[in-house]
Amino acid sequence: MAEWVLSVAGIAILSVICDVILPEGETRKYIRTVFGIAVTLVIVQPVVVLLSGNTAWDSPVQQQPLQQSYVESVSVRQEEQNVRQLKEALSAKGIEAEIDVSDQAVTVRLPRRVDETTEIGQIVGKFFPEYELRLVWV
Repeated sequence: MAEWVLSVAGIAILSVICDVILPEGETRKYIRTVFGIAVTLVIVQPVVVLLSGNTAWDSPVQQQPLQQSYVESVSVRQEEQNVRQLKEALSAKGIEAEIDVSDQAVTVRLPRRVDETTEIGQIVGKFFPEYELRLVWV
């Protein structure tokens, strides 16, 4: 519905601007006729959609799965980027580790005992502030 209102407003504003800019004469009459037809078509569009039996136009329920999949895609990409940056930050401190993210928990697998567990917690907290931290030594 919002798209329809924007379409009506846009075509009306465009027709007013053209009406102001165009010079007097035969061309102006034709341009007014074309914009009149365009405004009529835009205004009548929802009626045509309703008569065709498709009443779900612009339904938020139909848009939700698309938006949800987009949000999930962005979340996965963000998580992957955070894992890469976390590995780089740990490598910069001389700590090589495997990182696994699942179910709101970050598991850091360390090959040896590390004394900087507090520092590791702070680094992980920068990239995954709301996640539980699990340190595992293998």
